[in-house]
This record gives sequence, structure tokens and C-alpha cells, in this order.
Amino acid sequence: SPMKPASPRSTDKRVDHKISPSQAIGYAYEKKAIAYLQAQGLILLAHNLSCPLGEIDAVMRDGSILVFVEIRHRHRQEYGGASASITAHKLLCLRRTAAYFLPQLSTAFFHGKTPFCRFDAMVSQGQGTEWVWFKHITQ
Repeated sequence: SPMKPASPRSTDKRVDHKISPSQAIGYAYEKKAIAYLQAQGLILLAHNLSCPLGEIDAVMRDGSILVFVEIRHRHRQEYGGASASITAHKLLCLRRTAAYFLPQLSTAFFHGKTPFCRFDAMVSQGQGTEWVWFKHITQ
């Protein structure tokens, strides 16, 4: 399926089916994280991209760099909190999913040339008013 630019319905699977209260809360935190990154100058290209290999919460552009963003929120600190929930297995899935979408993203947004890619994480705890932006979470 061809890649479409980010718009309210572009890659948004939530339009078609009902979501649980916890999913609704998660999507609200995703919106906050994306808004934070946009305020830092990043441009949203797509969000909630999913394929059989996994899902990417947000795909953004930071200058000439393509940024794959993992967004995590946890209400409590137990088990290491939100940042500890990004495991080595999650990073592997993120990299595989990014590789799956990279040809389409390169064509749609980088004139067919493969851009330099970066993996970032946006993490919040508690009420979600404080965000921590981790750049280059995987190489």
C-alpha cells in the first residue's frame, strides 16, 4: 500500500473500530508526545504504522534525518517505569518494522533516496506532563 502523508486519517487505524479506554489514553499520550516533538521543529510524516513485524508510533523528519519514534507512558515507576519497557526485543522489532517501511518512506518523502535514520523514544511517567526525549536509542 502506498505511503500517504500524515493527516488525521492517513495511517490512523483507530477510525474504523472502537477502542478501549486504555487505548484512548495511550493515543492521547501519543498526541502529546508528537506535539512536543513538533514544537522542537520535527515534522510528522506518519503515525501508527503497522505491519506483520510490528508497529511504529510516529515517523518524523528532523532536517534531513528520518526519525522513528517509540512513545511510552507509564503511570507507575514499578519495573523500571516507561523507559525500562523499551526492551532489546522491542528495539529489534522497531528496527525490522522501520526497514519494512523505509523504501516507501524514502520514495514518499526523500525523492527515492534512503535518508540517514535515527530511532528516538519519548517517555513520560505519572500524569504525562513531563516528557523525556531520548535520541539514538539504537544503532
